[in-house]
Amino acid sequence: MSTCPFLVFSITKPEMIQLVEQETKNGQVLNHFQTTRWWAPDPSRLALADIGSLSPGLAPDVNVLDLWATADGLPISATFSGTNSASDGTKLVDIEVSYAFDQVGIPVSIGTPEPSPSPSKK
Repeated sequence: MSTCPFLVFSITKPEMIQLVEQETKNGQVLNHFQTTRWWAPDPSRLALADIGSLSPGLAPDVNVLDLWATADGLPISATFSGTNSASDGTKLVDIEVSYAFDQVGIPVSIGTPEPSPSPSKK
């Protein structure tokens, strides 16, 4: 999986996300971004669940991603919300997923995979 949160969340064009405001979280000033109506997410991927298994018409019809990043663009956290509400406002589907980013942009050494033992055939 890519470490770039914009690609992970399928944000491929500038008009898909907007700056909401600067906020202080845990003593750190962060830029709060939110997706716009131009964003077309894959709710199953973001919810880490098979949304397609929901009854017809119950898939989230309102999807919002909030992303917090430092002034130099380092992502800190994100939340995904997918909802589908009845006409009276009752939430029929309410999905909330939180993401945290750690060590983004830090090189990682990945060793060469070694063969794993397999049982002998009888």
